[in-house]
Parts: sequence; structure tokens; C-alpha cells
Amino acid sequence: MISLYDDCLKPLFSTLESNTDQLSSITAMTDGLNEWLLMYFTKVNCSIYGTVTYPSGATATLGTPATPLKICKPIFTTFMLTVPEVLDAVSIPVGGLVNLFDYIGRKISGQILTWTAAPIIPGIATCSMITSHFKVIAADMMLELQQINLDPEVNENPTKEIWDIIERRLDSAIKMCSTIPTPYIGAFGPGVFNGIAELNLNPEGI
Repeated sequence: MISLYDDCLKPLFSTLESNTDQLSSITAMTDGLNEWLLMYFTKVNCSIYGTVTYPSGATATLGTPATPLKICKPIFTTFMLTVPEVLDAVSIPVGGLVNLFDYIGRKISGQILTWTAAPIIPGIATCSMITSHFKVIAADMMLELQQINLDPEVNENPTKEIWDIIERRLDSAIKMCSTIPTPYIGAFGPGVFNGIAELNLNPEGI
């Protein structure tokens, strides 16, 4: 997995002038977060299992709850954090990072809505992730961030330490989205597949 700070944010932050305005900083942060999130979603492979019914009436099992096929992926082509929305999320007197997490969670639940096991089993399952816990995780994260020593003589790179904690907490929040068993109907050769997709956003599975 790529690093949010080292691979996505640091290269963008390094292009900013020292006297850059807030909009430029938020734009860089938004672009970096989008890059990290989209790469994250490519790693997700959810379980799917069910039966195939052929035109002859014969049926066959394709995966089981104990041995599912790990081939169902979220369709995230429309997912995108936007600069105006990120700016609005963080531009509050207190709790900007908590609000940012809540915003990311709401974007996930509102835009990651369909999963597919194509090309093996063309079809889709529709489901919205539950992300109400993002804000709670972010609030707990703030307590951890308060422990960081910002003294440059003690901490060589506090910016990296801050973003590494944010990445770890965001990764945890996404993985904690509850698994939702969802009906999946699709094609399998000349037959029709009827089964269950166990949908979540955890690259490591359930």
C-alpha cells in the first residue's frame, strides 16, 4: 500500500510556495487524499458465493460461505473528494480534522454504491457502506495527535508523524465498515448466477 504522506501528499506539498494560500494547500491535500483513496479501493476484493442455474435446469455451486470467491470489487470511478467540500469541512473553528473524517465517510457511503464480480460473473450488487463511526475514530485520533512533540530538536519530521497517524486512523475507519451480505445476480457462461456478495472495504477480507 502506498503511503499517504510520502507518496501522495509530500510531492504535492513540495511544489507549494512558502507563502501559499489556503486554497492551494487544500487543493494539494484533496488531490493527495483522492490518490490514496482510489489506490486503496483497487485493493478490495469481497467474497461472493452462490449457485448457477443453466438453461437445461441443472445447477452448480460456485463458491460457498466457507470457501467464497474473492472477486467482487467496488465500482469507484465516480468517487472524488472535491476541493470546495474539503475546504468547507475543515474551515470550522474547532474540530476540522474530525469534520474531514466525517466528510470522507459520508462521501464513501454516498458514492461507493455498486460492486461487481465481472468479468468472471458479470452483474452488480448495490449497497451503501455504514460510515457513522468515522467521526468517533477521528475524535479519538485527536487525542493521539496531541501527544506529538512538535519541537524540531526532538522530532525531526512532525508533519510526517501527523499524517502517518491520520493515514493509520483513516485506514482503520475504512476497514471497520461493517460487512453487508447483499444479493448478487449475474451471468456465468450460459447460466444465471444467484448468490450473496459479502460487501465491505477491507482489503484483508472479513
